[in-house]
Amino acid sequence: MANIEIYTLFSGSKGNCVFLKAGQSRVLIDAGRSLGAIDKALRLIGSSIGQIDAVVVTHEHSDHVNALALLMAKHGIPIHMTEKTARAYEAKNHVTFSSIVTHPTEYEIEVGDFRISSFPTPHDSADSVGYIVSAGGETVGYATDMGCPTKQVLEKLTGCSRVIIESNYDEHMLRTGPYPEFLKSRILSKRGHMSNDGCARLVCELASRGVRSFILAHLSENNNLPEVALRTSCDALCAAGHTDVNIIVASAHCPTRF
Repeated sequence: MANIEIYTLFSGSKGNCVFLKAGQSRVLIDAGRSLGAIDKALRLIGSSIGQIDAVVVTHEHSDHVNALALLMAKHGIPIHMTEKTARAYEAKNHVTFSSIVTHPTEYEIEVGDFRISSFPTPHDSADSVGYIVSAGGETVGYATDMGCPTKQVLEKLTGCSRVIIESNYDEHMLRTGPYPEFLKSRILSKRGHMSNDGCARLVCELASRGVRSFILAHLSENNNLPEVALRTSCDALCAAGHTDVNIIVASAHCPTRF
């Protein structure tokens, strides 16, 4: 069977959405831009909203859920998220959504050719999770929005052929930048976001465990630069002797094939 086809449609502070295809099955991880923007991005890669079989959600922050209400209202697409995330999302919108399928923090579902399982990530939301997605003999991992990688995150991502991983900020840019101190503290915390240096350490550890392809995701538009994030991880990989690893950066505003 063919490998999983992966595109990051959008990745960053203004919205996150990942498209995965295997056989005739199509899934989104998050839907953090407008419905129109997501559909336009899907059409650029030969798909459309109407072909999506399900959406799995990492957490309830707006840059991951912006299009969910319209997806449910206009298309009735099943939306999978943890129970705690659903409660937080519905409380924010002051409504109950019938298309939401709730689960415990760690759950596993089958969507067509896909087998999808969740795992907790340390982030300041109701119940943030990452995902392991398997189809056609391949397994890929998705882990963003985490202040630091836990032992469980490392174990879950071990064995993946490809990993979408957060490289949110350059620490010097964040500390010397214009953000207020409370926001800097939030981002720097163990339940905030992962720095370029933290990402580089995780990438090296996963490379030592056999992962050979990474895409750096969820870069901050104010506290990072794609070339800085890429150089940080590449330098660390080179220093560790991992010269056979493929690594790229996801675009914030348009589809990036992985």
